[in-house]
Order: sequence, then structure tokens, then C-alpha cells
Amino acid sequence: MPEQAPLHPVTRAYLDVLTDDVGIMQHAIGSRPDPAHGYCTDDVARALEVDLLHQHELGWDAVATSAWRNVTFLEEAFDPATGRFRNFRRIDGSWLDEVASEDSQGRAMLALGSTVALAADPSMVDAAASLFSRALPATLGSRAIRAQASVLLGCDAAMRGAPSGSTALAYRKLAERIGARMEPRVSEAWPWPEQRLTYENALLPRAMIVASRFLDSRSMLASGLAILDWLVAEQTDPKGHFAPIGNGW
Repeated sequence: MPEQAPLHPVTRAYLDVLTDDVGIMQHAIGSRPDPAHGYCTDDVARALEVDLLHQHELGWDAVATSAWRNVTFLEEAFDPATGRFRNFRRIDGSWLDEVASEDSQGRAMLALGSTVALAADPSMVDAAASLFSRALPATLGSRAIRAQASVLLGCDAAMRGAPSGSTALAYRKLAERIGARMEPRVSEAWPWPEQRLTYENALLPRAMIVASRFLDSRSMLASGLAILDWLVAEQTDPKGHFAPIGNGW
């Protein structure tokens, strides 16, 4: 068996360039951040997940400041009146008066759940758990299936760090919704719930596989694995090159 090349060492240099004291910029021009587009909850949530992953290689001290900045951003994005997160934020810190997409809601919930499960700072875990709990009722109403998958995965993570009855109930409801939409399609030639593959496609089989443990459902596990196999095959060309779809817009 050929020897595997070592992984490149983790570096946060470009993340640091794109980030100011509010959060990570939404867009860049080459290697420079583009302040004209400000920030968005989508990307801050992703940055928080990167912080949690980087701590495994770099240690908590190396990511703690960034993680707190990202959690604070999500706290400021949360609108108590609606129970939802705002998404787009100008460079001056003000929020655009637009309804956020359900996908951005899902990403925020996934990042918060991951923080509850993985953050090394008990104060941050408490803050993330509180925000997750306050946002869960409204977010549970998401109809977009990727948003549902993200929230489900956030529930799974939160149950590992700070289990609660409300999170368990939401987890079960989301698992049943996704299963009802996905499982009947497994035997079809095109088992996908949409007419084409677009973005973050692996979220759906991942959610099914993870939820199968919570529900103790062998059928959901088998369906999730089958759809994942189909997805990999669909995104692999005849020469064996795997090409994940960034987005299909």
C-alpha cells in the first residue's frame, strides 16, 4: 500500500485577513476582503465550525477569541421578536431589513449545536445552548429540506453536550419529516427530492445516517447509505474523478 502524504499544517492566516472585530467578511477580491458586501450569518456560522475543528490541531487558546467573536455575532443576529436569525449585516454593523433564508437559520443552529458539543469553554457552551434553545421553536418550522437537515444535525450535537426534552422532541420531528420525504424515493432511478443537485447535497444522507442512531431505525440507516452511494456515483465522472457540486445555480 502506498504511503500517504502528510496533511498540510493548519494555518489561519487567510481567515485572519478576512476577519475584523465584527466577523468574517462575506466576500473577497482575490486575497483581500471586500467590505462592500459586509457580513452574513451564513459565513459566520461556518467560521465558527472551522474554529471548533481547528482546536483539535491548534488547541483551544488558538481559536478562543475567534469562536467568541462568532458566537457573539450569532447572538446579535438573533431577533427575539421573531425567534429567527437575521443574515446580512453592513460593514458599519447595522442589519439589512430582509427575511433571512431558512438555510442560514439551519447553518446557525448547526454551528450552535456543534459549539455546545465541542467548545472547551463552559461559558461559551452555556451561551450557545441558551441561544440554540431560544431559536429552536421558530427554526423548527423550516420547510427547506437542507435547513431541516442542518437543524437536525445541530440537535444531535446539542444532545451530546446539553441534552433536553425540547431538543429531543425537535430532533425526532425533524428526523421523521426527512425520513418521510427521502425514504420512499430510495428505490427510484432518481431518488433525490429535487429535479437537480445543487449545493450541500451530502447534508441530507448525513442527517439520515445520524438520525438513524437516535431513532434506532435500520431502514433509515440503509436508506441514508443508499442515497449517499447514489450521490457519490452521480458526482463521479467516467474516469473516476469525484466532483462535488458547489452550487447548481
